[in-house]
Amino acid sequence: MNPKIYFTIGYAAFLMLSSCQTQNEALAKGAALAERRLYQRAYQTVAQELQAYPDDPEIQRMFWELRLEYLLESGWEQIFNERELQAMESFGKALGLDPDNSRARAGIARAKEKLAKEAVREAGALQLEGDLEGALKLLNKATAFIPEYGPAVAGMTSITGRYQDRAERASGRYNLGSRASGELQWRQTYYQTGLALDLDPSLERAKKLHEKSGRRLAMETFQEAREMEANGLYAAALMDYTGIAEDWPDTQGLAERIETVGREVKAKELSRQAAMLTRKKEFDKADELLSEAFTLSDNEKAEVSGLMLENKIGRYEVEYHRAQDFELEQQFEAALETYRAIDAVWVNGFLDVKTRISYLSAAVEEATKAWQRGLKAEEQGDTEVAIDAYEEALLLYPGFKDLEERLKKLRTGD
Repeated sequence: MNPKIYFTIGYAAFLMLSSCQTQNEALAKGAALAERRLYQRAYQTVAQELQAYPDDPEIQRMFWELRLEYLLESGWEQIFNERELQAMESFGKALGLDPDNSRARAGIARAKEKLAKEAVREAGALQLEGDLEGALKLLNKATAFIPEYGPAVAGMTSITGRYQDRAERASGRYNLGSRASGELQWRQTYYQTGLALDLDPSLERAKKLHEKSGRRLAMETFQEAREMEANGLYAAALMDYTGIAEDWPDTQGLAERIETVGREVKAKELSRQAAMLTRKKEFDKADELLSEAFTLSDNEKAEVSGLMLENKIGRYEVEYHRAQDFELEQQFEAALETYRAIDAVWVNGFLDVKTRISYLSAAVEEATKAWQRGLKAEEQGDTEVAIDAYEEALLLYPGFKDLEERLKKLRTGD
């Protein structure tokens, strides 16, 4: 029966039988809303009235009839909004009220069809990406909604064919790997069996041969890395060791080699940085880095020691040139102090420091003696002897005690 006609008749009958004005108004409002196909509002209106009058048969009748219409309307609205699972739930509740309701059955069929189509569409996208297993799961999901669903069955047939093709190609790759293993070509074996497993992860014989060849390849790579390590090629050795660790972390002795070579690589880098600092005359910073490198390294201590010596030489070359500058500036005492500081560090000698100390010491000593003779002669009023003594002091040590000014005054009689 048409809902509009049905509710109009129900409402008229209700008016004849009911004596409650409030109930009349509520049911009239519900019927009017239902007549305008506003089932949700009609259902809510009558549901509120049922709470107030739970035993009223007319309210109960209209409540269940409106609930059915509300569930049907909600289900189709949910299908329109791509919420098929919720729609199926709504239609299922409607069938609970009316098991033979054709609209509910049609709604469930429509929802399942949309879900099946979407599953097939997503499966097609996964097939293009090469994810056959994921695609097959989605196609099975589609047939769960609609058994023998044509597009899903066709997709399954296609995937089965692709699986068979991949299995045949995987077997071919395994055979190539097996032949390579017979010739002890472990790298080729590992490569071919890896391709076989990419095609067919369930191929047990390929798994076993892949693992065996990988182990043998890891052992070969490990020995090659040991040789590079012995030749001081620490960075290259470390690269191989860490490569082995990615697939075979339990390789015997691997963790120790990575730790040891890692320290050598770090020591090398510190030494490189220190050498740059030495060239920039940043000797203190270079010393810090070289001390750390020396502590880290087991095999390159001699090289690090050599860099330490270079840094030390560089440092004292700077001091040596500073002492030379003092000499040129006629500051023999300052030069002597600097040379002696260098000599105290370099017990066995540094450049001509010992000679420079000997020469400057003698010059300062003799100049001092001549200066003292001049002072004594000057005190005794012997200007000529004083001048000779001061001239001798300046010859030995130019600029000594400002004697030029003193000589000038003696010669002019000031």
